[in-house]
Amino acid sequence: MTNTLALKQAFESAFVSSKLVGHRLLSFFNNSEKLANTCLTQFIENKPNSRVLCIGVEATGWLPITSSTYISAKQYRHYLGHEFDLIIFNGKKQFHPDAFAALAGTLRAGGLFVCTMPAKVKWSDYTDEDKLRCSQWPEQGGFTSYFLCRLKNQVESFSLHNRVLDFNQDDETAALSSLQRLQAVLTQSSKHQNTEDSWHQNSTATAEQAGFIDLVSQIKDHQAFVLTADRGRGKSSVLGMAIAKIKLLNPEKSVIVTAPRKDCVAQIQAWQQQGRGKSATLPFFAIDEIITKRPKAQCLIIDEAAAIPFEQLKQLTEQYPQIIIATTLHGYEGSGQGFSQKFMRFLAANKSLIEYKLYQPIRWQQGDKLERFCNQAFLLATEQKQLLRLDDCDLSTLTFNRYSKLSLLNDEKKLCAIFSLLIEAHYQTTPADLRYIMDSPNLIVFTAELDDELIAVSLISKEGNIDADLALEIARGRRRVAGHLTPQTIAAQLGEVEFCRHANWRVVRIAVLEQFRQQHIASKLLAYIEQQANNSQISYMATSFGAAASLVNFWQQNDYQLVRLGLSREKTTGEFSALMLKTLTSNFNSLIAQLVNNCAYQLSYHQNLSYQSVCREQLAAWQSTLRQQQTFPLLNFEKQHLNHFAFHFANLASTRALIAKLLSMLNRSHISVESYSLLEAIARGDNETKLVQEFAFTGKKQLTQNARLATGEALNQLKTLL
Repeated sequence: MTNTLALKQAFESAFVSSKLVGHRLLSFFNNSEKLANTCLTQFIENKPNSRVLCIGVEATGWLPITSSTYISAKQYRHYLGHEFDLIIFNGKKQFHPDAFAALAGTLRAGGLFVCTMPAKVKWSDYTDEDKLRCSQWPEQGGFTSYFLCRLKNQVESFSLHNRVLDFNQDDETAALSSLQRLQAVLTQSSKHQNTEDSWHQNSTATAEQAGFIDLVSQIKDHQAFVLTADRGRGKSSVLGMAIAKIKLLNPEKSVIVTAPRKDCVAQIQAWQQQGRGKSATLPFFAIDEIITKRPKAQCLIIDEAAAIPFEQLKQLTEQYPQIIIATTLHGYEGSGQGFSQKFMRFLAANKSLIEYKLYQPIRWQQGDKLERFCNQAFLLATEQKQLLRLDDCDLSTLTFNRYSKLSLLNDEKKLCAIFSLLIEAHYQTTPADLRYIMDSPNLIVFTAELDDELIAVSLISKEGNIDADLALEIARGRRRVAGHLTPQTIAAQLGEVEFCRHANWRVVRIAVLEQFRQQHIASKLLAYIEQQANNSQISYMATSFGAAASLVNFWQQNDYQLVRLGLSREKTTGEFSALMLKTLTSNFNSLIAQLVNNCAYQLSYHQNLSYQSVCREQLAAWQSTLRQQQTFPLLNFEKQHLNHFAFHFANLASTRALIAKLLSMLNRSHISVESYSLLEAIARGDNETKLVQEFAFTGKKQLTQNARLATGEALNQLKTLL
């Protein structure tokens, strides 16, 4: 028998056996297109009606698949809740950790997950599209990927224990040997299950699901049910069945659903219709629509709640008497434990809270190897072990450390502890962050520790040192480079280019173990980081975050000054963003003072416009950090920013307040009636839609063009007056 024929038979046996035990197969093909083709051809022959999802794969490529769904890695969220038999993931093009981990949860028992990669020896130096995401100008990915080094170690470890198929360089002999070892393991698992029947997915509710359905179908006013589950536990199906039973018991009860994206709830609606018939509807409303328009309903369903900012969740739950919430907590859907740490406490204080968790997977059998690989490779199920108690610790022995990528690669325990703490403390911690931590050459990891146990962690991004010509192009709105959030924001949104030319460190994240908070540990860690920055000739520190009052106060206490507030709420936090700076050299004192002055003026201008929904406490915190600021005529960088708008491509939103200041220095006779009227309406705060209608423009593009011309006219006239 030839190797090829033996391989086909071995693949077929593996597919049949994995289905029998209810597991999925994960196969890495490293520069092994021929073997991959053999594997896929055999799978399709074995399951001709398979649902196939291809990520980053060209439809005209070498793969023997015709009727498939082809998507890019960044589109993965649209397919959560769906089910597939075969997933082909082009890791060679882009190894997107979030897409890999999330879509693995859509694969059914007996399914095959194929990941194509370059030759193993190239993994560490290979530049895929996701590696470029971790790059910062002027780098172009020419650095070691410690994330892929670690992934390679994980693949080889799982392969050694026959949990993953790892094929290299089209080596048929080695491939056959791997398949035979895997087959032996699967056969043993089948015997251990003590059944000759193939594992199958239930089409009706499991006992665990039925318990939730019975419980939630009796929901009453002022109650909130929270359902949590990892991927593959049937969260969407049980929600749909539960809603169907609620409507069966009480046909007049109005139920609506919301989620971060409409496609999140497609499976819920499908299961609900299955239980109540095609005529039954479950209306979907976007989160913003519910908050602003308040559609009438007795019961609100919120899916993937951990991906929704706290303030929005709070508003949603306050508007309806009955609340059913469902979410995954680990990994790629958003906020990690920020949901349970903050929102659950609020919910418990304001509603009668009932929590329910689904443990049993329904798409595959417990102990599935693909799920175990994803949990370990992407640290999805990592939880911080509470080994230390505050009362037992001497905080004077706290030590501070800086970790290189290589040291994290070689210290799995420390890496797990760091990532676990970030998941617990922050919104939007996903596997993509793990790659960023491991790969980005501009990211530094600092920790605070007691007896080698992690107490706090901070991620620092190195920024700046942008040459003057490029900085000017950024300020003019003509260029944007990867990374460098702080200097680019100051240049593009405020008009000041000096910060681009100097090196700065930005605090990306800082987190402290819950039981050690309120002990000034974060401030001590910041002080250590600033000392290290001084030693590295860094000019200033920066941080950007959702501007909640408590956070603004914390950074102010650590001598950071507020220099900019965003003009719209961030999707990730539901807050307006804040940018705060701290100078490490006297050269920047005057410049930062001017930025603070500008921020105070902007806050005063926008208080009844962009910030009219901001609560009194938050507004007071912002004003406190900006106290005793005078209103000056146009500062030099403000004039520059107006010039960048009038004669280049700076945006209108960032110049509105400055247009108001400019207009206060002129009178109607200085410029044309048309220009003055337009600038007056802009300064008044009329939104762009109203301005387009009021001045009969064809659209926002013509509005901006005319606003630039009017601003240029006003600036030229101002020069003649000064």
